[in-house]
Amino acid sequence: MAVLAGYIVFALPAAALFPLPQAGQHASQPRPFSSFDMGYGAVLAVAAGYLAALLAGRRPLAHARIVSMIIGAVALASLVIRLGHGSVWTELTAILIFAPLSLAGGWLRDQQEQARRRDT
Repeated sequence: MAVLAGYIVFALPAAALFPLPQAGQHASQPRPFSSFDMGYGAVLAVAAGYLAALLAGRRPLAHARIVSMIIGAVALASLVIRLGHGSVWTELTAILIFAPLSLAGGWLRDQQEQARRRDT
């Protein structure tokens, strides 16, 4: 359940961005939109890993790692399907930036929990 919740936090808001005018996922994008999209995706990725780790109960990093692997696997599958059929900037960004950032979100939650335990 923690993994599903984490992935939904990443995937649904990210998918909601692309119905915006001129925001086709595989279209060439103006630099301001691409920059916004990367920042938006980065925040969502950290939140996804953090939420998965928070809800996990035990082994928070393992849950964040699974979310990270799902983000990367979905992006890789999309990359393979789309290769040669338009821009693949979103897939590459998800693989190279968003997947690792979701793991960082889980690590952040794990560090908070360890600090809380030390302080009690």
